Amino acid sequence: MEHRRDEPERFVVLAVLILLVVGLAIFLAARLTVAPRAGETVEVTASPQVYTINDALFYPWNAYEAQDIAQLSSWAQGEDPEWYQRYLQNVPALLGLSGMEESTELGRTGAEVGFWSDCPVTTANGQPALLDVAYGQENGALGMYWVARSTGSPPTQEQKEAAIAQVETDIQEWISGQGETVTRLQDLLMNLWKELDYAHIVYDDTARESAGAEAMHPVLEPMKYIWSEVSTLRGDGLTMEKLTQEAAFYGLQIQIVTTQRHVVLVLQRRDTATSQLCTVGAYYDMVLGDYSGLVVNRAHAVGE
Repeated sequence: MEHRRDEPERFVVLAVLILLVVGLAIFLAARLTVAPRAGETVEVTASPQVYTINDALFYPWNAYEAQDIAQLSSWAQGEDPEWYQRYLQNVPALLGLSGMEESTELGRTGAEVGFWSDCPVTTANGQPALLDVAYGQENGALGMYWVARSTGSPPTQEQKEAAIAQVETDIQEWISGQGETVTRLQDLLMNLWKELDYAHIVYDDTARESAGAEAMHPVLEPMKYIWSEVSTLRGDGLTMEKLTQEAAFYGLQIQIVTTQRHVVLVLQRRDTATSQLCTVGAYYDMVLGDYSGLVVNRAHAVGE
């Protein structure tokens, strides 16, 4: 009989313990679930190939403080203003961006370095954007940077996911040859290489363009070999994971990373002739719904 009288008490104790455990779980979940802070970017993880963005993409931006840039000469009084004028307009035109000529005088230039920030431009379909342009070359390092970004409200989650899917599709179709037409990505990168490599046909002072084409060559060179390997995996058999594995066999690293407004395709490979690390980047703006930036970089690998 005493055993039966203990049963309600045990039930109450058990119920209390359950409530305590549930309450503790909720408390811990609340501690572990961190709400985004104001202004914090929530990165998309819809792709297994989303990594931390490579610092090489930001040279020469990451080599100069804001006060250093401010102390450079204005474009008109700086070195080689005619060349910079060409640099500011030809590649943005490939991206379908117009209006950069209105911001030419905003630039600051020095010895083999130049910066233009927040320059108003218009996309091919009439959308407003802000274009950043930079050039730098020193101690064997090279940086060519043309990146426009959308203005106004930040992208939605749906826009982010759609942008990642588009970039993945473009790189897969390009390398596998499964696309019926040339992708926008392939067209942009190949035309950028032609713009740099063929500059000597039109202009006299093309040493900088030649350096850019040379930096792109190690990245683009293995594409034909990778295509041969992955062509048998066309259709559902080709995934980003398989694509990056095949590319890595030829020394080419393929990464897709996200910033607040961009999905960035990063192609990186070491130049076997110089042991330098060469990087080509293509920026896809989530709001603009198109590629809005190109980057060419050559630098020594970290630790060298």
